[in-house]
Amino acid sequence: MGTPWRSARRQWMALALPVAFLWAGSALAEGPRPPLARCSALLASGRALVDVTVEHLFTEDLVRLVRLGLIGRVRVEVALIRRQPFWFDAVVLEEQRELVVSAAEGAVLLDGTRELPQLERVQLDRLALRPQPRVEPEEVQRYRVEVKVHFQVITASSLREVARWIASGREEEPGAVSRRLLEAVASDLTREASARCDVERAPAAAPAAADAGQ
Repeated sequence: MGTPWRSARRQWMALALPVAFLWAGSALAEGPRPPLARCSALLASGRALVDVTVEHLFTEDLVRLVRLGLIGRVRVEVALIRRQPFWFDAVVLEEQRELVVSAAEGAVLLDGTRELPQLERVQLDRLALRPQPRVEPEEVQRYRVEVKVHFQVITASSLREVARWIASGREEEPGAVSRRLLEAVASDLTREASARCDVERAPAAAPAAADAGQ
């Protein structure tokens, strides 16, 4: 094979080796603390304003991969649920947001603009759910929010692509065992957390200064 092919193969192997070592190391060690998510939801002007905080979502190993040049993705799934007595609860609205985690000049960035100086505890941007018909204040106690947060740097498809490059020159594709192994590695490098919280009414606005003086 020509020099460009060998150079590309070396680059893929340079990427695959640290991933393999990180996965093997995490399998042998006790492992990082499990991720934790918390949420709060306020009803304001018919909208549910949801704040989500995650802890221990970004492990040192996954952050190291991001610093090596890989792109991480945080997927946030939020569902607004209405309680229904004597029946199954109803999903009123579902929304999903994907955030990109990258590195630049030693800093870890969220969506390329927001620096994350503290990775142990990160508050995500507020989400605004706008159900139709709108939620009335007198019914707010019937609603809750459920949140799921996923963080992934390596996917099974990206690992499979690495395997194809490393195995180039062979006629056969990676077999079923290899596919299962790659999916297991990708799954092991995925962090997930979930939370639920009741929707509460936003505090009443403070009276205007003129009203307060009367």
